[in-house]
Amino acid sequence: VQARVLDLRPAEGDPVRATGRAS
Repeated sequence: VQARVLDLRPAEGDPVRATGRAS
């Protein structure tokens, strides 16, 4: 569930950060 929240939250203004954190 945390991976989804990080993917949706950073995607709002930092898609690059979401990819690094999701990985």
